[in-house]
Amino acid sequence: MDSVKQQKSALRRRLRAAEPLTVADIVKRQVDREICDLILGSTPYGSAAAVAAYAAMPREVDLALLMEAARRSGRRVLLPRYSQRLGAYEMVPVANEDAETCVGEYGIREPIPGLAGAAREAICNKNVIWLVPGLAFDDAGNRLGRGGGFYDRLLVGVHGVKVGVAYSWQVVDSLPAEPHDVTVDAIATPDGLIDCRRPALAPPADDGPGRMGVRWTN
Repeated sequence: MDSVKQQKSALRRRLRAAEPLTVADIVKRQVDREICDLILGSTPYGSAAAVAAYAAMPREVDLALLMEAARRSGRRVLLPRYSQRLGAYEMVPVANEDAETCVGEYGIREPIPGLAGAAREAICNKNVIWLVPGLAFDDAGNRLGRGGGFYDRLLVGVHGVKVGVAYSWQVVDSLPAEPHDVTVDAIATPDGLIDCRRPALAPPADDGPGRMGVRWTN
């Protein structure tokens, strides 16, 4: 039987092969906007004082509109930056992506070196909502990343709500998981918000065609 690591590697290969090679920009922008609007209207976002987001890679959901809205509402926005000293990512407050980010480790845009990273205790408190990218998620909140384990380390000790951000095709029936893997509490997709914490207590609500309502519990 394959080990969990081997299962994950095989699944990553299949998912990358299944990724749509081209999506019309206008379609991607519309879907990304729908996902951003869904998160902006959610209870976890409404109760958050800060947003731990990410700079999207080409085939990831772009959160630019959400980050702009968060700043307008007075919320702090943080983005990950790779630290050579730590050998891991840290979260850094960013006021303007155009002026305060550059292409960094692994070709991903990240905060410029001169910006101070946020204190760990500040980003781990429950007032921060985390928006987490990934190759795939399942309804139990398991996440398949790109293989570096960076988010599993970054999310250790986080008390805020963790929301996976994904296109519909990235939500699968089940994913292999290891003890150190950090799960998400919800998944935001174009079809609605999936509550991964207590699905039995959060039945779908009638929020219109193609939209799954979620009752958030504390």
